[in-house]
Amino acid sequence: MLVLGATGMIGSRLVQALLACGHEVLLGVRDTDAAQRRWPRLPVLAVDLDRDDVVPASSLPLPPLDAVVNTVGIFRSNHPGQMTRVHERGPLALFGHAIQAGARRIVQLSALAAAPDAATGFLASKGRADLAISSRCRCAPTWRR
Repeated sequence: MLVLGATGMIGSRLVQALLACGHEVLLGVRDTDAAQRRWPRLPVLAVDLDRDDVVPASSLPLPPLDAVVNTVGIFRSNHPGQMTRVHERGPLALFGHAIQAGARRIVQLSALAAAPDAATGFLASKGRADLAISSRCRCAPTWRR
């Protein structure tokens, strides 16, 4: 299972829970050194959702994956277009690679009140991503509380 944002607040907790349940985890992170320090025995995939080449060509094709879980989220942009790249374009590109590699499940962690027309950049970009992912993956969102 590939966990995007594995060293983040939510991603790191998800990795711990998956490991505790006996799952094999591939860490999808921007800072590979931090991931290797935290989990020295786990495989790491360099993933930067803020770049056009989300996954470096050297990492393609992706290994076979049962699932991809996207826990990446940024609350503010450091440069124009960053939220669009990190929340929308990057995940869509990576999900496309993962589906081609045989991933059976795509899990998009969104946010409460996310909607394409939301008042904040964070919620609007998360909402646009949810809409784009559900339409391109030919699936309907499953809401769980």
